[in-house]
Amino acid sequence: ARFVAEVARVLKPGGLFLLEDSIVPDDPDLGTFLNRVEALRDHTHARSLSAAAWRELFAAAGLRIEAEARYPKPHPFDDWLGRSRTSDTDRAALLALFREATPAARAAFAVTYDEAGRVTCFTDEKILLKGRKVGG
Repeated sequence: ARFVAEVARVLKPGGLFLLEDSIVPDDPDLGTFLNRVEALRDHTHARSLSAAAWRELFAAAGLRIEAEARYPKPHPFDDWLGRSRTSDTDRAALLALFREATPAARAAFAVTYDEAGRVTCFTDEKILLKGRKVGG
């Protein structure tokens, strides 16, 4: 909320703010799962929000949403972990988390596994928002 409010504060009236970020599903259990996954991979991760939460933050900051797009983003597992230099300990914890994922989480994140049961890929969702500062 502070980030979006600060963006709105420094924008001139009519100024544009473009945001791209990962979002969590509306289902709280699925959101918790994805945030846990992200925090294990990247210890700087705070929390991914839902699309509805981003819309609320924009509105509260006086930003009118002019456009919104959402798209799936597949993450080949080994590449995804390699980019963040995920430790062996966290890698093992992530594999266990995906292995023990509920059927709903496996479906929501299109988790795929190889013959040995190792995760090969999962997909999350990104959002693009275009907001314009209203008022003067």
